[in-house]
Amino acid sequence: MEHWLQWARGPLFITAMVVLFAGLARVLWLDIAGLLLLWRRSRKNGRTVPWGAVFWASLKALRPLPRGEHARGLFSVTSIVFHVSIIITPLFLAGHILLWKRGLGVSWPAMGNVAADGLSLVAVASVVLLLLLRVGSRTARAISRPQDYLLLVLIAVPFVSGLLAMHPHYNPFSYDGVMLVHVLAGNLVLMLIPFTKLSHVALLPFTQLVTELSWHLEPGAGLRVAQALHKEEEPI
Repeated sequence: MEHWLQWARGPLFITAMVVLFAGLARVLWLDIAGLLLLWRRSRKNGRTVPWGAVFWASLKALRPLPRGEHARGLFSVTSIVFHVSIIITPLFLAGHILLWKRGLGVSWPAMGNVAADGLSLVAVASVVLLLLLRVGSRTARAISRPQDYLLLVLIAVPFVSGLLAMHPHYNPFSYDGVMLVHVLAGNLVLMLIPFTKLSHVALLPFTQLVTELSWHLEPGAGLRVAQALHKEEEPI
């Protein structure tokens, strides 16, 4: 078991990080390439970009709690808590920082054990609540795919296993076994980030800006979308 743990913490972790950063770089490159293509096309058509409106619309789309008729208060709050907890906890956990220091020689201050436990519990609770909200909402069920549910469950595994490993008196399994599940699940989540909805956690500000620019660079794009949604009278 120790041999598998060393492999998961070493070569597999490095592979996961390479897949993560290479995958995110690919997403960025595709967005930039598409944007440059639209830019060239718009220049040929003599189209200008209202930069102030573009940046303002991008910032409005990033506000934590959406407003309007489609806002879902509980779902929005739970989603924010979920994203914050799954980002902060692994980044500032002492054991994870040690992996970075061993692998790349970089480190930063770690959070305390009490804070780590609290955020881990919050992450697990938010996953459960998001699953219940998806199942309980007819609209959410209609647009949810099996992988949407599986991804939430997979994200919960490193947090549950991490809590069990940190508290042996609550752990009915062997420590090495739980740690192996923890590390393997964590590496799998890292490798899936560029290829799933989790990519927006890292790239949302940029992708939102690209999307907003694309609407203005492609002649008539915003109007066609508005017509398809029967919202011609609303601002783009």
